[in-house]
Order: sequence, then C-alpha cells, then structure tokens
Amino acid sequence: MVLARFAAFFAAVTMAGVLSAADYPARPIRLVVPFAPGGGSDVVGRIIGLKLQYVQSNRLRPLVVTSTKRSAALPNVPTLVELGYDVVVTNWYGVVAPAGTPQPVVQRLYDEIGRALTQRDTLDRLRGTGLEPVAQSPGHFRQFIAAESTRWAQTVTDARIQTE
Repeated sequence: MVLARFAAFFAAVTMAGVLSAADYPARPIRLVVPFAPGGGSDVVGRIIGLKLQYVQSNRLRPLVVTSTKRSAALPNVPTLVELGYDVVVTNWYGVVAPAGTPQPVVQRLYDEIGRALTQRDTLDRLRGTGLEPVAQSPGHFRQFIAAESTRWAQTVTDARIQTE
C-alpha cells in the first residue's frame, strides 16, 4: 500500500513538472536597437503580467510598452509611438472554433465568454496580470486575425527573414 501511494505521489509530482506552465517565451526576446546613443543595446521584451510583480516592488523599471496606447497596468510608461518610433507589437489571445462550426455554437461561445468578461472578479484577475480584455464579435475577430497575418507576413518579407 505504501509503495502504491509513493508511486501515485511520484507520478503526480512528475506530471506536475511536465504540465506546469513556464514563462513564455522561455528565453528573453532580444531586440537590437540600431543607432542608439552610445552604440547598440539589447532590450528584453516580455509579457507585462509575467514581470509586473517586479515592477511593483521597484526591482524592475520598464522603459516603454509596444502597444498603441499605454498599458492600464503601467500607466506611467510611454509607448514607442509616443517616443516617435513607428513600432507596435502586442500579444493577443482569442478563442477560435474549427471551420464549419455551426453559427449557433459560435454565438453561444461568444455570449458566454462575453458574459464572463463582465464579471468583476474575472476582469480584476486578468488586469492584475497585465492583460486588457476586449470582447470582439466573431466577425471582427476574424478580420483582426487576417489583418495581423497580413501585417506579419509583410514584416517577414520586408526583413528577409528565412526559416532555419
């Protein structure tokens, strides 16, 4: 019996390690800013929520955000656009369904997710991680995804980025 409990405990601990979430991305994103005063410099970009605790405890000082407007989580931090750089890079998340999903199912998902996003505790929890929830209709979200795909495909082409 003790051996069975140990095996169950070991399996649970092992699975917890395998399934635990890690900061994304696992390594810092390094952006080289050419012609910066004093030469090039590395900038570490991360999702706000993952490091917000360090900002709040004054262990980390954010310099800019890369969205079009200031983050509600970091209202005193300017955007790159405000500083004169035409750079907008954001992380976004959404819920999608397989092609051909019946419209009533899509509408129900939209309604239920929209309802969840009106709950104060849900909003507080999301905003506490630096996320800024936005409810978009399925059609608007489809257009947004298409525009993002086009924009980043053009960026890859313009920068001559090759797969390795």
